[in-house]
Amino acid sequence: MASSLFRLMAALGRDVVVANNVGSFALLVVLVLGGFVISREDVHKWFLWGYWSSPLMYGQNAIAVNEFLGHSWRKVTENSNETLGVLVMKTRGFFPQAYWYWIGVGALIG
Repeated sequence: MASSLFRLMAALGRDVVVANNVGSFALLVVLVLGGFVISREDVHKWFLWGYWSSPLMYGQNAIAVNEFLGHSWRKVTENSNETLGVLVMKTRGFFPQAYWYWIGVGALIG
């Protein structure tokens, strides 16, 4: 993804200054909409397409599902019937289903 993004920025901005500015803005958008800085619930509805097109979102969600559905996060809290890992993922706006790991792997390969 990074190689393709850098080639696109080089093709769009033939000048070094323009390519640096456009590349910095594109990198900022990819990082902000990746799901780590701003959660899915905090992204405006008109900019949700950027969240779904960000490859970092798929990688971040796959890593979160892999970690928080593990054995160390399977403790059930007193006030809920969900595990602690599922509650953490829901509060940060990640998808808590286990199949999102394979969606993330497929998206990153694609």
